[in-house]
Amino acid sequence: MPKELRGIQFNITGIPNLDGSWSVLTSATLNIGLAEYPEFSRSKGIPIVLTDAQKATIRKFVETVVIPQSTQNI
Repeated sequence: MPKELRGIQFNITGIPNLDGSWSVLTSATLNIGLAEYPEFSRSKGIPIVLTDAQKATIRKFVETVVIPQSTQNI
C-alpha cells in the first residue's frame, strides 16, 4: 500500500525577544494517506530546523512585506 502525501501545512511563528529582536520557530503538519483507501488519512507534525541565514531571510520578509501590509489592514 503506497503512501501518498495529500497536503502540507507550514507554520512560521515569530516571538519577540526582550532586546527587540525576533525568534523564528517553524514546523509543518503533513497529511498522509493510502492510495487504496481514500477515506484513510493521518496527520503528522514535524519540526523544521532552519539555518541562521534562512531565519534572517524570514525576518527580512516579515519586516518588508508582512508588517507593512498588516498595518494597512488594521
